[in-house]
Amino acid sequence: MGKSIFKRTETENVISNLRGEVGEIIQSWTLMRDFYVLSNELQTDNLMENRTNQELNKINLIKKKFKAK
Repeated sequence: MGKSIFKRTETENVISNLRGEVGEIIQSWTLMRDFYVLSNELQTDNLMENRTNQELNKINLIKKKFKAK
């Protein structure tokens, strides 16, 4: 009886941990998608304007962080 309870608890912990990991992956993907959308909205045809746009530069740095993972 003791092993049965331990196995069930261990399985429940694994499932709970997996749910947390999946939730983090979905949240990260959603944030990454939002940053790509923002980047596309802020980007212009003028390369010099893009290079001096601080908001666009911040977003592009964040996008690079997501790519590194």
